[in-house]
Amino acid sequence: MSSSNLEFLDQAIDKYQKKNKRLLKFLIGRDLYSQLMSNPVFAEEVINSSFDPENRCYRGIGFKITNNEYELTFVTGD
Repeated sequence: MSSSNLEFLDQAIDKYQKKNKRLLKFLIGRDLYSQLMSNPVFAEEVINSSFDPENRCYRGIGFKITNNEYELTFVTGD
């Protein structure tokens, strides 16, 4: 299940970046984040992205965890 969530996230990021060149960050719900962290590829990249847990990154894009369960919102600089 977690690999399909990661594939979904990767596809959503790719699709959004094609439309909007400046993807600054994304907001991710706590439950979706929890499921993604069970994927070793996602977890390793996030854990190694920063020493500060407030500055998490995935694929070089910063993200914030929200209290909304399965939120996925993209923030652009356009």
